[in-house]
Amino acid sequence: MKNDNSNGRTKMHRKKRNIQYLFVSILVPLIFGIVILSIEIISPLVIEKEYKPKIAKAKEESVSQIQSASATTSKNEYKAKYQQIVDSIKQKDHNNPNVIASFVNDWQPIGTTQTEPHTVKYSHHSNDFYEMEDAAAYATELTKQDFSIRHLSKGFDDESVKVYIATNDKQYHYVVYLHWEINKGWLPFLVQQVKELKVS
Repeated sequence: MKNDNSNGRTKMHRKKRNIQYLFVSILVPLIFGIVILSIEIISPLVIEKEYKPKIAKAKEESVSQIQSASATTSKNEYKAKYQQIVDSIKQKDHNNPNVIASFVNDWQPIGTTQTEPHTVKYSHHSNDFYEMEDAAAYATELTKQDFSIRHLSKGFDDESVKVYIATNDKQYHYVVYLHWEINKGWLPFLVQQVKELKVS
């Protein structure tokens, strides 16, 4: 009788151990995996940050302010040099519902590794392209990781371009007007924030 009892207890202990082993070896890792997976799925939703790129903050100044400032300081020489072209572009786009705002600033040429004579190259793997990208970032106060160039087109002459850019979240669109300054590189002289990129 005792033997039967101890055999029964031994079987129960074995059964219990087998269940514990099954639980520890299979169910615990499974539960752990489900918890990790849940965290991976839920955490981006909980700590999601809204991507807000910087907006070009250049202040637009009146023609008289630009002219008086450029007369006294060499810092504004480029602004004065391109004022007529800027006025012409802004007048043409005055009633354009696509243009949200136009910006000018005391921008300087960004510098260059290229030699003269310079010919504009629109290829995506050219030094020109990378320097235009740098100039667009400088003018809009965005980092190059914030936006991508969507299109390049000729500007008012053979040494000027329009760079069409959009932020990566597609919330902001800009047209950056650049002109080549001999031995100094690309100079931004106007930035337009637009509703959508319409190539012209």
